[in-house]
Amino acid sequence: MNWKIFWRKVLSLPQTYFLIVGSALGYLSLIIWLGSRPVILIVGGAITTSMIVVWFWKLKKLYAFSGANLLDSAIFLNQLATIERKLMGGKNADWEQTCNLAQECQTFAQRIASRESILIPEFLETLYTVLSLCEQVVASLIALAKMQTETYKNLTLQHLQNTCQRVQETHHLLQQLQDRVLLSSLDTSRVKTNLPDSLRVIIAENQIVLEQVRQNSSSSQGG
Repeated sequence: MNWKIFWRKVLSLPQTYFLIVGSALGYLSLIIWLGSRPVILIVGGAITTSMIVVWFWKLKKLYAFSGANLLDSAIFLNQLATIERKLMGGKNADWEQTCNLAQECQTFAQRIASRESILIPEFLETLYTVLSLCEQVVASLIALAKMQTETYKNLTLQHLQNTCQRVQETHHLLQQLQDRVLLSSLDTSRVKTNLPDSLRVIIAENQIVLEQVRQNSSSSQGG
């Protein structure tokens, strides 16, 4: 992990300051309410510190992704290969298309990040969601091959279509971002302005699809 970029990103988040200010105000309120006895100071300080530490730990986990630099082509391809092995050698057109699109997503992200290093955390998170979508594609294919009833086959097929479509949309959006960055070399006045927001939208929409698939899967299993 690039710690310089990590701390720059963390300290640029409004939530970080809200948490610190909120924790400090809560600590002061506790002292005012219960007094400044040593036990209050120690317990209150421990709670405040633990809240801040947990916040930074979660952000570190989010940006580090277990130390895997998904902008490294070899690492990303290895992750894809690990996912593909779950198919036990079976060939499928949906998976092959999804796999190819995922690889191109990584290429787009790598090219943009080489020019805009400040966006590396967002690109890592984007590629992480792409891999998660790929995992859902494989899981749907495996489940579909085992389904016996039309009702659950149709539901699983819908999961498959949703995740495949989302990978396609992510591919298209990253391709557009790549072209915008290339254009910025000709006109730097306005092209780069919304790049972080554009990436956050991609990440958010990927996470929404992933969450919908998980919820639908849980509901079907519960039924």
